[in-house]
Amino acid sequence: MRLLYTNSLKAYVKILMFGGFILAVSLPSVAADYCYLSDSQTTRKNQLASQHKLSITSTKIKANDNKEENTDSFTINKNGKVLYQNLIELCVTKQLDLIAKKNNKIGVINAAGQLIIPFMYDSIYPYGETFVVEKEWLFGLVDRQNQPLSAIEYYFADYTLSQAEENPLVPLIGYKKLGIIEVDNTNKGAWGSIDSSGSVVIPFIYDEISTISSLSYEETTGVYKVKKNDYWGVIDNKGNLVLPVHYQRINWFNAAKKLYLVIKNNQTHVIDANQNVRINGDIEDISFIDIQEERKLNIYDYDGTLRPAIIRINDKYGLFDSNAKQKLPAEYNDLSYFYQDDLLAAKKDDLHGVVNTKGDWIIPLVYDELEAVYLDTAHEDLREVKYFIAKKGANYGLLSLNNDIILPFEYKSMNHYNLDIPNRILASRVITNSLNSIDKNNVKFALLTADGKSITPFIYDKIVHDNYDSRTHVWQKGKEGVIDIDGQILLAPLYQSLDYDIVEDGYIFKREGLYGWLTDSDYKEVIPAMYDEPFEFEEGVATVIKDGVTMSIDKQGEVITP
Repeated sequence: MRLLYTNSLKAYVKILMFGGFILAVSLPSVAADYCYLSDSQTTRKNQLASQHKLSITSTKIKANDNKEENTDSFTINKNGKVLYQNLIELCVTKQLDLIAKKNNKIGVINAAGQLIIPFMYDSIYPYGETFVVEKEWLFGLVDRQNQPLSAIEYYFADYTLSQAEENPLVPLIGYKKLGIIEVDNTNKGAWGSIDSSGSVVIPFIYDEISTISSLSYEETTGVYKVKKNDYWGVIDNKGNLVLPVHYQRINWFNAAKKLYLVIKNNQTHVIDANQNVRINGDIEDISFIDIQEERKLNIYDYDGTLRPAIIRINDKYGLFDSNAKQKLPAEYNDLSYFYQDDLLAAKKDDLHGVVNTKGDWIIPLVYDELEAVYLDTAHEDLREVKYFIAKKGANYGLLSLNNDIILPFEYKSMNHYNLDIPNRILASRVITNSLNSIDKNNVKFALLTADGKSITPFIYDKIVHDNYDSRTHVWQKGKEGVIDIDGQILLAPLYQSLDYDIVEDGYIFKREGLYGWLTDSDYKEVIPAMYDEPFEFEEGVATVIKDGVTMSIDKQGEVITP
């Protein structure tokens, strides 16, 4: 056993280590967390005053150690008569009992002002009509006359004790010390539970008892998982066995439907309370579909609805609903969520399609490539899928959400950059020549709307969106220019190169073998193409070379005299 001390809610806490488990218990203190909820305490004190003529006053007393904070000393009066004074710490329970400390020990005073539990315990917690009491780090139960209901021989965690008043029908799960293991001088014991009458509900025979967790958090459902000899099972709160103790691991898949995610013989399955296997195969990963991609390990959505799951089994993906019913068999190379309209991108044997979360196919699994086109009319990354760029064979086309062909499969390339160029597609196709014949090498690019309408004609040799200047660059006959997302020409394609200076907000351009400078605000050539080498500005000054002579200039092209 190890003892650790730390400050917690005006009291010290000792942490007991037994059999590798931590059990935190308060040293002499009224100590339940709810005692420090000022609103409930104020209400209860007012009830005592109005209904039982019991009033509580407090005064500050100076701590003996200057390093400690001053504390409150409480006095209890009834009809103007002092009943108790010099009480350090005081808590009013739901039943209007007063748990208080005097001379470093804890007792209980009822609403009539009678001392029903003497000041003799290290801590006291209300538990229904009874009290959990602590002496020398061990816990037991007494009734309202301080008559023992159980031996003082248990260890209970702080969380269990603090919840005892709120859940008097739930048994107290804890640890019972059985002796000392002489080999390493550690404590030997077992886990079980007692109820508010002191009766053993779950026998103290288990190596560990805990609530069953889902993939992301613990859920209280009236059943617990128990461990014995390194294997887990499930019991109810009366100690009845729900699942036998022969699993390597147990979590919830769906607590509402009593579906468990278990590992047995190194294989992961989903089973029901009757041990029927609901999802077979070796489950490797579960991802509950989440539009905001924040709760992928949680079967519950923010509104409490249950979500379907993408499950990887034997390195293949399938789709299952919250009842573990198969919507798509685990035979796909990939299933991924589009974050909108409950649509999934599916891939199988290098072919792509789109399916909804009910397992209905929206776009058949026949395309070599498939890319969602997101609409963002508000320019706030509010993405909505309406179209898909699809590749079949060597060509690309545009499909609607209903699998209608918007643009035929005759394009050499199609790209969509939602965040960079909202609601736009960059496309290329083979253009017929003046003799109306097709030249496969005559490929031209254009800017299209998300629904396939032309913004620019197919006249450019290349179109690239530049992330540095957030503009669309175009090329014609080897010369570079800039257009906006509406196809308007900002810089005609006259330049051998355009290099954006993100610090100085302009372009170093090259034309006819010489370099100059233009601004990105009005696209005017401030410094004409006259320098032999590319240059860059630093704090408004650039070093340039002209006809072999090196000099310094400012951003207006004026030579700076040394």
